[in-house]
Amino acid sequence: MVPTEGGFWSEAVLKGLEGARAKAVTSGLSEAEADQRAWDECKAFIRQYERTAERHTFEKHLSHGWMLRQIADIFYMSEGSNITPGRAMYYYKYQLRNLGSGRTLTPSWEWGDLDGERLVWVENGILYAGVLTEAGVSDGVPLRDFNDMPFEAIPAPY
Repeated sequence: MVPTEGGFWSEAVLKGLEGARAKAVTSGLSEAEADQRAWDECKAFIRQYERTAERHTFEKHLSHGWMLRQIADIFYMSEGSNITPGRAMYYYKYQLRNLGSGRTLTPSWEWGDLDGERLVWVENGILYAGVLTEAGVSDGVPLRDFNDMPFEAIPAPY
């Protein structure tokens, strides 16, 4: 199963399309040629992946009748991709579900978990902490903005 409900495919394809189009325009192609090249690159990107995937859901019971769900979609790389075939790529989504009312919140978190009595999560590169109430999550207090940190490749062992 390939998740398509506003998840991995739509986000990845749109980002790839924007990047490919910008690259094509700066190389001196016309608007129409840039559009065509961008679509061709996105179609090639999509073909890199198998049409089958696994989905694993991890659940943690929280206070006030809420449950935190981490949904891990696992894609297996196919022949012709730039990643070793047979290796997996993970894509995580999070949900908060109220078991009493059935209400489900689907935040755009990159990571989330319980830290003692508070809920902590990362969204857009910023670590937040908030309090879970019967109504949902309080407005998060930013703990640390990691957006200004450049990537640094550190060889193992750490």
